Amino acid sequence: MHGHEEVVRLLLARGKVDIDIYEDDIWSPLAWAARHGFESIVRLVLDMGQMDINSKDKDGSTSLAMAIQYGYKEIVRLLLATGEVDINTKDKDGWTPLAFAAGNGYEDIVQLLVDTGKVDVNTKDNLGWTPLAVAAYNGYERVVGLLLDTRKVDITSKDSTYGQIDLNEVNSYGYTTIQLAHFNNHEDVESLLVEWGFCIPDDFYGLENLFPSVENLS
Repeated sequence: MHGHEEVVRLLLARGKVDIDIYEDDIWSPLAWAARHGFESIVRLVLDMGQMDINSKDKDGSTSLAMAIQYGYKEIVRLLLATGEVDINTKDKDGWTPLAFAAGNGYEDIVQLLVDTGKVDVNTKDNLGWTPLAVAAYNGYERVVGLLLDTRKVDITSKDSTYGQIDLNEVNSYGYTTIQLAHFNNHEDVESLLVEWGFCIPDDFYGLENLFPSVENLS
């Protein structure tokens, strides 16, 4: 598919196209159009109203997730307008549409998702990262602000795997959102998080867990 709208229109009109096909590496027509930013073709396929809008590829990505990954805001708007997309669906890595938007710094798309009133801002991926944590780690201050403005984020959330410290195969240390921002020197994000009540842990780097018998480390 290369965005040839009239050809697609003709094929759809003849009813010879399986619009829900998903085999191996083959995407559905809707997924192809969403992935490549073909807004007019997305409209054509949606107008048929016969496809499974939440179908996934082998990696668990939906058409909505694909459009978001590449920043196609208007296609995201079209898909959301159907009222049928599963806005909190996860791919095989546990990433949601909001996580992709937050992780790429797409402020407008984050706002679109938040405005639906249906998005779960605290959902975690397979490594325990929330959309807020991803945005903070990448330094997207305005996205962090948008998520905080929902007043629904869990400020105590820790990841479960990133930077995990294995102590005799028993204990582990989860980094908080503010630590993730600090590790990449995103001072503006750190300051914003503090303003919203995020606490800087006394054991900021997990040194007490690594060296419980060592005091006054600097």
